[in-house]
Amino acid sequence: MMATATVAIAPKMPPETRYGPMSDRNVSTLLPPCDMRGTAELESVACNRGERGGIEPEHEHAGEGKAGRVTQRDGERTECGGDREPAAELEPSAEPLVRAEDAPDRQLGARVSITKRRKHRRVYLTHEHVHALAALTPHPDLILTLAYTGLRWGEATALRVRNLNEVRRRLSVEENAVLSGNRVHVGTPKGHERRTVPYVSFLGPRLAELKRGKGGEDLLFGDGKMHVRLPHAKSGWFTKAVKAAQAADASFPTITPHGLRHTAASFAVSSGVNVKVVQRMLGHKSAAMTLDTYADLFDGDLDDVAERMERNVLEAARGTEWGRNLGS
Repeated sequence: MMATATVAIAPKMPPETRYGPMSDRNVSTLLPPCDMRGTAELESVACNRGERGGIEPEHEHAGEGKAGRVTQRDGERTECGGDREPAAELEPSAEPLVRAEDAPDRQLGARVSITKRRKHRRVYLTHEHVHALAALTPHPDLILTLAYTGLRWGEATALRVRNLNEVRRRLSVEENAVLSGNRVHVGTPKGHERRTVPYVSFLGPRLAELKRGKGGEDLLFGDGKMHVRLPHAKSGWFTKAVKAAQAADASFPTITPHGLRHTAASFAVSSGVNVKVVQRMLGHKSAAMTLDTYADLFDGDLDDVAERMERNVLEAARGTEWGRNLGS
């Protein structure tokens, strides 16, 4: 006669009992990891969970968060709280973020559909706007350097006297100064790659004056010892200068310090330089990234291609037999 085994079946327990209170902390540990590649918005959430709880304006990115925390974005490593591209202007990830408040109502680990943030339209200043803005700030040379080199704020303010090559008119970008809390942390540039950036000739005398009386290791901008800090987004000197410029000129757009980098890109593209040159100037990982980021600046290239090809054809056809048929 076979023995019969009795199996006790435990009653089904509610999620709160099995997993504990559904707080943001333990919900996030139960959810599968999101794909953070190429997503500045998710990077901001991941870097700031429990600290800021949101995405702040692009010019407030530097100076927030904890120093030393590293995330992955656009194929590059970047420190949270560093000078970044505006989060809303980058393509969102294919993997939507699962919000903690949605998790209790849905199966854990399920994909949750959320509204994607729209891209902001980039603002580009004209040459007149740049010089008018610079004249209204306490750091006009810094403003002009940002607008005509495309350096990030942290890269420009970390420049030292020895990084200035007056013979070749070059700036060597070797460091990046990031404001974290009340302290400035100096590290490598974004992407951890050094680069050399050219500057326009009218900046030469200004930069030469900045280095007067300083040693090679002194900072180029400011008093040589303390880094020029990113001004407050709402009450800082940059915002006040923009408002003053708008009061004097109704066409002056609202712009942030990071917007000067975009302005530099627009100046470079409009001058007709190769996209690879723009990529190296801005420190992008690839030319494809430059094209994707500033696709709107290259729209006119199609018209230019047709016009240049036509000029070349007409030049080559002059005095030839086949050239007589071009007008037919």
